[in-house]
Amino acid sequence: MTTSHTCPHCGGIFEDAKAHKRSTPQHRRFMAICRAAYFSWPDTHEFRPISEQHLRYYLEMRAGNFSITKQARIESTDPHKLYALMSAFMRHSEDHTLFVELDGNLLIQKKVGSVSYEAMGPTEFGRLKDAVCEIIEAEIGIAAEKLLSETERAA
Repeated sequence: MTTSHTCPHCGGIFEDAKAHKRSTPQHRRFMAICRAAYFSWPDTHEFRPISEQHLRYYLEMRAGNFSITKQARIESTDPHKLYALMSAFMRHSEDHTLFVELDGNLLIQKKVGSVSYEAMGPTEFGRLKDAVCEIIEAEIGIAAEKLLSETERAA
């Protein structure tokens, strides 16, 4: 099912990219890759996920699927100490889609975007999946697809 729109400026007809839905198997495979990464996540990594979903949100944020919700320039205290404190608070937050980062003396809060069928078309979702797979391989040292097949074989 496609939805067509007419450009108000040029009169051209174009299809709505989000009208093309990605497949459920594509969505489930992505979730399975993130699950496999969770069970192989290094104990020595600075990010310690508390659940499969928490790791998926972290990976999506690292892959660029986020919006900046708050920023604060830190002048009156050591930015690294405040970042450590904020990171500790975020670990115990109920909202696992929120993350904090420090860029110089700028403290940034990021909120992970949705990967729902309505929010993300197949092309955008494919790019996100590829980026997440690259992060998994860099952090764990095994290609995400291979990690998934090894996890499925072990189960």
